[in-house]
Amino acid sequence: MTPTGPICLFLFFIFVFGSITELFSKALIFLMKNARMNRVLFVASAAFVDIFFTFLSVYIADLLISGIRVSILAMIILSSLFFLLESALDSEFLREKTS
Repeated sequence: MTPTGPICLFLFFIFVFGSITELFSKALIFLMKNARMNRVLFVASAAFVDIFFTFLSVYIADLLISGIRVSILAMIILSSLFFLLESALDSEFLREKTS
């Protein structure tokens, strides 16, 4: 296998498992939104849920690919960055939609 093979497979698995875990994440966040939490608790809980499920998809992809090893700290940082990017893009999309 070429040197880029495991990396491409790793990214593919992140995409596949991320798509699956995203459904669970969004469903859980939707249920939390209807639970009438205060705003700070809701944002913190939604961030934790989203970061956790992203971490889970990266962790599963890491387990399946033998040529790549990602540290736990790198997975946490990557999951947090994905959350921040998704939050920024969602808020930008909402601003464009309402304008």
